Amino acid sequence: MADPFDPAMFAILVVDDEPANRDLLSRRLERKGYFVKTASSGAEALETISTMRPDVVMLDITMPGMSGVEVLAEVRKKWTFAEQPIIMCSAQTDSSLIATCLTNGANDYVTKPLDMPVVLARLQSALSLKLAVDQLHAREAQLQAIADLSRDLIVLCKPDGVIRYASPSAREVLKLAPEQLVGKGLFELVFPSDLATLPATPGDLPSGKVDTLRLIRGDGRTAWVELRAIVLRGTRSNKVTEIQVSFRDISFFVDAATGTPTTPEPPVRRGSINPHGG
Repeated sequence: MADPFDPAMFAILVVDDEPANRDLLSRRLERKGYFVKTASSGAEALETISTMRPDVVMLDITMPGMSGVEVLAEVRKKWTFAEQPIIMCSAQTDSSLIATCLTNGANDYVTKPLDMPVVLARLQSALSLKLAVDQLHAREAQLQAIADLSRDLIVLCKPDGVIRYASPSAREVLKLAPEQLVGKGLFELVFPSDLATLPATPGDLPSGKVDTLRLIRGDGRTAWVELRAIVLRGTRSNKVTEIQVSFRDISFFVDAATGTPTTPEPPVRRGSINPHGG
């Protein structure tokens, strides 16, 4: 496996209207192994970011036309500081300007003349965040791919229990399109008289425990399901960060009148031999 901080893995966009500053920083980064692209204006920077999506942007603040602060504001309308890291570069050391940049979503701030060991350290810090976010998105995409292929209904919920993703099996289990579940509260799906078997809030669902209950289908009927939940919590805060729930449809194995599980006899194949004779 490649070193996660192998510079050759990353593309850096250097934005500066001064050719000397732009070329000097570009050459220094290239000597360290980074792939470097440059832009000489705010407008060019925005176009390059949209098409190239660099791993980190080194952004000069004082530029004619569109300033670095304005570029930062435009980028943050589309991408978070984790999705598109930006390090501001300026000869200005005014604390209010630094605070403005950081408050508006800059990942970091370095002053000119640039101290390269400091620049490289700040750059690696920004890249580590970007790498972690990319890996998280990859794992989430993998989980969604598995959920998309599962016959169980799988939903991902926000900490308050509001559904943000529902798997395609919603069409089979609940007779609803997945997008119809997004935005609903998890417990809104549960048949009212079965709510008594659940805790007061989705975040209190015991991880791994199996509950048998009914869900309300889109056609007004009910579906018996086995509910399994995984409640994810922050390692330090212990606060709920996400709730993952799977519903396995067991309607075929439950007596609709009594709600008790049944074990139906396997069907006898035509032409099969009766072991008891006859």
